[in-house]
Amino acid sequence: MQSSVLSNNYNYIIYDGVCVFCNYWVNWLIKRDRKDLFRFIPLQSKLGQSLLSERNISSDNVQSIVYIQLERAYFLKSDAILNLLSELTPWKYFVMVLKIFPRLFRDLVYDLIASNRYKIFGRHQKCEIPSPAIRQKFLLEDLD
Repeated sequence: MQSSVLSNNYNYIIYDGVCVFCNYWVNWLIKRDRKDLFRFIPLQSKLGQSLLSERNISSDNVQSIVYIQLERAYFLKSDAILNLLSELTPWKYFVMVLKIFPRLFRDLVYDLIASNRYKIFGRHQKCEIPSPAIRQKFLLEDLD
């Protein structure tokens, strides 16, 4: 499935499509993605599940985001956030500061936010469908 839909020209972000907080951050990233580096795939989609399966990642272990650089690497939790932010030029320096903290500490903060995101921010009944202006940044072919 991967080769027919995905391109090495992009990095892919698998995100929780029903999470209000996750959708906010997807929109935040889109506004700052001036180099058109990212494509977004809802965790609830067949493609999202397939990409996780190909990397032996259980969807039960994914709280909100997986960052995939095709043919290179994938990142989870705080490493996902820091690696995708480092692709955005003005955020590289902020990322360098955050990398001073050990992964264990960063992931603890990530897990705390991720496990409470529905309680704090809410959730949609279905994955949000993006506006036509940004729809090309999403791989949504199998969502209802």
